[in-house]
Amino acid sequence: MNVILKISLRNLFRQKRRNILLGIGIAFGMCVLILANAFSHGISDILLNKIISRIAGHVLVSVVEKDETEREIIRDTERMQQVILENVEGVKAIQEEVITYGKALGNGKVAFIILAGLPSEDDFLREAEVVDGSLEDLTNPAFENPIVLYSTMAEDLKVGIHDIVRMRFETVYGQIQTARLNVVAILKSGNPFMD
Repeated sequence: MNVILKISLRNLFRQKRRNILLGIGIAFGMCVLILANAFSHGISDILLNKIISRIAGHVLVSVVEKDETEREIIRDTERMQQVILENVEGVKAIQEEVITYGKALGNGKVAFIILAGLPSEDDFLREAEVVDGSLEDLTNPAFENPIVLYSTMAEDLKVGIHDIVRMRFETVYGQIQTARLNVVAILKSGNPFMD
């Protein structure tokens, strides 16, 4: 053991310049790894705490039914809400969301779209930056199936205010449905996740 230690120390002191440069390279590489790790943890923290909790809250319950296709649906919501209230302290609100995926047809353009239902008193709607139209038209009975689009999706579909978007989607029972949706407002997107 002493022989190995003596040989390693002798080699370190013989090639001082090479060993110093090697040490600097290793230290620089470790600094880059630590900074990259801190950066990725910071991004995931912001993504989780600022974006996902803003959209889905702090606890997200999702049930997937599997037969020929997979569907996210909770058919017994009252029982699920009761279980949450009994087992989680300090529940401020329980929000049920309806989301479906489908193909939308605008003015000669087709895009895949996520259609999400929001309650009219949602904070999201109060804080949204409207580019064109009015969010008050969401509750106006004069408009058949009113929707709000982000500006990028409106550009992709080549639609504007009061244009009709036709959508095809699958129901929770596996049936294919179509709907005519009336664009009542166009929003500016605050981040790429919302586009």
